[in-house]
Formats: sequence, C-alpha cells, structure tokens
Amino acid sequence: MITNMYGQVKYNLYIRNDPRKLKMPVYANISLKKDVFIAFDPDISKCYASNLVATELGGLLGVMGYNVTGATASKQLAEEKNLPFANCDTAISNTVIYIKNVAGDESSVTQKGNCYEINVANCQALETTEKFMIELVNQIIKRSSG
Repeated sequence: MITNMYGQVKYNLYIRNDPRKLKMPVYANISLKKDVFIAFDPDISKCYASNLVATELGGLLGVMGYNVTGATASKQLAEEKNLPFANCDTAISNTVIYIKNVAGDESSVTQKGNCYEINVANCQALETTEKFMIELVNQIIKRSSG
C-alpha cells in the first residue's frame, strides 16, 4: 500500500531484475519535492529497454502523488524540439532525477542537493533505475516505521 494525498493506494511494484543482484551503490538520502523532473541524457536512448525507464519510474512516482515531468538534459535538444530542460543545476524548488551515461564499469546513484543522478555504466539504464526505485521505497518504509 502506498499513501498519497488521496489516501492509500494498492500498488504492485513490478521489476524485471532480481533486486538481490542489483549491486550498484546508492549514495543518497532520497526525499523528493512535489514536482519531479525525470531528465534523460540523450545517449540513454541507445541502451536496451531505456524506454521502460520512464514508464516504470514515472508510474511509481505518479502513484505516490508526485507531479512528474519528463525532460531532456540537453539544452540544445530542448531548444530544438521545444522540450522541457532539467539537470542538477535546475533542481532548486523541485527534484530532478537525472539519468545519464557515465564512463567506467560501475553504475550508481548519487545525490547533489535536490538532484538524484542515476549514473548508468554499460547501458544498465533499467537495472540502475530499478535500484533507485527499490531504494526509494525502502527509505520511505524506514522513515514511516520510525
């Protein structure tokens, strides 16, 4: 059960990866503001199942009562295509979840103020986003149980 501004909602969190095998580190104390932007590095679209990332994460956040907006982290692409733009620098009165490619072999989740970077190595976009989602739910459960 998830409690949002309308009461309790039954929500099944379906993930495609075994959470016990999602070993990437999470360096974040997740606390989201009402308005959340999910910003994508344009290179993420080259990764397998990257289209599911927005659907899964946006669905969970929407059920939780957040106002979710998709965005690009490319200022040039935002201007060319008239898309919302967001990155960690724009996370002031809102939250930005920035899904970006990183060099190296380790995916992770890090926090910079109101911005949560889902650092995707080796095109593990779906796996790293699911790790973020699981951690979000776990932290909410810990805070609510006192």
